[in-house]
Amino acid sequence: MKVKSFRLNNYLELRLEKGKTIIYLQGKPVSQCLQLVMQIPNEDVGVYDFINSIDEANEVKNAMLEEEGLIERTERPLITPEEEFWGHSSNLQVWVEHGYDTRILHSNLSFPLLKRLMLAGDKKAKKVFNEEVAKRCDDGYVPVILTLFENGCINHLNGEQFNYVMSSLERLLNQELEQEDKIIVLFVLFIEQLKNHNLSRANKFYRHLKEYDIPENQKFCSLWRFAGRIYLRESENSDEELFLIERSKKCLKKAIDLDTTDFYSWYYLSKAYLKYNDKVKAIWAIRAALSIKPNIYKALFFLGEIYVAYKEYSKAIDVFTTASYLPADTSEVWKRLGFCFEQIKEFEMAITLYKGVLEIKPDKKVMYNLGINYCRVGNYNAAISIYKMILKEDDDNELVWRNLGLIYYNLNQFNLAIMCFKRLVRCN
Repeated sequence: MKVKSFRLNNYLELRLEKGKTIIYLQGKPVSQCLQLVMQIPNEDVGVYDFINSIDEANEVKNAMLEEEGLIERTERPLITPEEEFWGHSSNLQVWVEHGYDTRILHSNLSFPLLKRLMLAGDKKAKKVFNEEVAKRCDDGYVPVILTLFENGCINHLNGEQFNYVMSSLERLLNQELEQEDKIIVLFVLFIEQLKNHNLSRANKFYRHLKEYDIPENQKFCSLWRFAGRIYLRESENSDEELFLIERSKKCLKKAIDLDTTDFYSWYYLSKAYLKYNDKVKAIWAIRAALSIKPNIYKALFFLGEIYVAYKEYSKAIDVFTTASYLPADTSEVWKRLGFCFEQIKEFEMAITLYKGVLEIKPDKKVMYNLGINYCRVGNYNAAISIYKMILKEDDDNELVWRNLGLIYYNLNQFNLAIMCFKRLVRCN
């Protein structure tokens, strides 16, 4: 059966697949169109005269339906998948023909799509992207501003454009806004300044946020969590490392206060505690995360790394072994298991694990460690074979030439040992 499709331009195409409208960018699926946002009857057009975008029109429509008690009965349009496909095709065609005007489509589709087009090299998208971001921030419609933030659109502005948007949002704070909208704008200003390394400006908005009683919902939990992650990232190689880690912990704790079951808030809080060298609380936080989602590989892996950092290798082995049964990159967890078994002097087990890693993918460091462990168990011929394999790819590897020289010396093969040590000198 032939797939129904509609080409919009050299970059975009819509296809109807299994009853769903899929957007393709340069031949690759990038998004599924949700149900058509709305259809406005001709007799109701006047009601929407003051509306600036589809986002606002949809809000007005929902408010009208709710007033009439029709919201539940009209949640799903009574149209076929094919009719919906042609509706999406028509909407997107108008969007393309009007120069990617983001007011024509819902922002949760128009901006992610416009960003993808820009990154794919569409010249028109590159030209209008920054203008559209600035224009929609100037409009002051907070749900769209939040969409811009959540989709990382502000990240792509240059310095001048970024400052313009930040000024526009600060001006918005002086207008009459619902308290929840004002909190959202403060969060966007706070986190964007933080991402842009403007700590003093970020701290200003952080202090403003502390003045509000933040509503308990997932949206604000996510915003606090995101801020905590950024502070944690900014602490890397910073002169203010301890301050930034402390602020990261505060943001993540605020997220947890809003939703104690938020896995990632606990996960990043554990990372913050570990950077603060607080092993007990790092383990407490990561175990809290695992109590919410027990089979998350990266959380188990991180717990194992905490135990390794504090040289509790037997506990690390137990955790890494559990992680090894989960769907993930088996080679990484086997490498860590190999390292742990080395530390407790179970070299044969380390050898078995390192060989397993090499069966999955080549890894020069693992080969080197395998050679060392062969030496530890007295299997010098196997070590020589491994080291020679490394030298085929890296003939100036000083550690390998030194180890080979020591092996030949221990085997009383002095001529070969001298040859290796001379080669090591040339590496220097």
